Amino acid sequence: MLQKILHYKVISCGEEIRTTGNSPIKVIAENYEAYLAKNSKALNPATDIINELIANCFLKLWDLKTPDIAILDFSPDLLLPEYSKSHHKSSYYQKPIFGSSWLQSAFDGTAFFKINNKFDEKVFVDFNDLFKIGLFDIWVENDDRKPTNLNLIFLENEYEKFNIVPIDHCYIFSTMKYQDLKPEDFMPIANENLLVTDLALSFKKYKHKNRNWDNEDKDYFYLCISKCEKYFDEIISYIPKEWNFSEQDAINLQYFLFNEERNKKVFADYLEKTT
Repeated sequence: MLQKILHYKVISCGEEIRTTGNSPIKVIAENYEAYLAKNSKALNPATDIINELIANCFLKLWDLKTPDIAILDFSPDLLLPEYSKSHHKSSYYQKPIFGSSWLQSAFDGTAFFKINNKFDEKVFVDFNDLFKIGLFDIWVENDDRKPTNLNLIFLENEYEKFNIVPIDHCYIFSTMKYQDLKPEDFMPIANENLLVTDLALSFKKYKHKNRNWDNEDKDYFYLCISKCEKYFDEIISYIPKEWNFSEQDAINLQYFLFNEERNKKVFADYLEKTT
């Protein structure tokens, strides 16, 4: 069952997290929770933050750890003068924006991998989550998680083990307009996926200890996409009308994601990358 996405007013804001993408702002909402807030600039429809919302809901249905999200009302009067003018114009805050819960104790996965050239599966809650995220990325055609940009954070639990948490999903669906998505155009990409990283390659030996891993992963994949299909309409209902996601966009996306032939190719690509 999905957790309802709630709508809050931003009451204060802090630092801008400078990135090559959205450069989100850390904010406090009226529920006194901290969020990373992203606007969609002048995009119409607001494809990037629509993608963020959809991906977050799907990841929860895949039983993967991901930050809670909210829809935020952000008054332009709160903008600080030091914020990047190209990312934070007043006009970008005339409609609701996307908020992702700030995970205080988490740290960037890319930085971790740069200083650790040996990987121990025992430091993670479930190393297999890495493979699940890689499969998810193939399914949603994520352009932005790759060996040079992992978009993962590690979140330590009370047992001093780390959850692998996927973040930043603006550039899924091949960064295309919804009207242009065609399931027959699915094309595997050899070297631009989490599954070809040194980390994933080092974990294969642990994964392959289970001789039935491929059948179990296939069952998992089809169970997950069936749940996503079941809750698709509910997920779409959470998208604010101001983001201009049309009924036809929903029809196109639904046909794209749940096409049987495309999903056979998705899983075949996963097997090729994981075997």
